[in-house]
Amino acid sequence: MLRHAISHTRLMRVSTDRVQTALKSADKNEQLVARRILESPSVWSQWEREHSVLMRQLADCAVRRVQIAALKHTNFRLLHGKALFQYLRRNEVRGSERARVY
Repeated sequence: MLRHAISHTRLMRVSTDRVQTALKSADKNEQLVARRILESPSVWSQWEREHSVLMRQLADCAVRRVQIAALKHTNFRLLHGKALFQYLRRNEVRGSERARVY
């Protein structure tokens, strides 16, 4: 059975719903991120533009299993970036030492 990929519109709707849900999350970090995204129209627009590019790449996958693989790849890439920033913050890496890590 051939399953069609999820559309860009649906991916964006699910994503924006998730930002709204994060406002009520028990996780204070999730709340903080959601508040920062929603606190100003310019920040929201920037997030929406950048996120839309990611979701467009996923929506352009015509076959669902390819889309799932692309979604996993994107997710791991974003988590890897997040982990790097958490490491830098937690270990207070600054200056030239920080530049070496990149």
